[in-house]
Amino acid sequence: MARDKKQPASTPTPLTYPAWKEAAAKDLAERHGIRTNVREKQWRDWFIRGMTPAVAADRARADYDATRPLVDRAGRRKR
Repeated sequence: MARDKKQPASTPTPLTYPAWKEAAAKDLAERHGIRTNVREKQWRDWFIRGMTPAVAADRARADYDATRPLVDRAGRRKR
């Protein structure tokens, strides 16, 4: 009696860089409501590190928040 060979689980085709970047930018705009210019080097580094588009969008949001000026409760900028 011949055994059925198990097929290896099919791995999804990885996204190309332009498709990955478009997905990350779309996620950043939809989930975080941010339409900002992220430096090309940042996108490229995150792609090379293997981040998913969602993780890269979260990272872009954190970087965006870190560059915003601090505001106190009265609505004035802190120095």
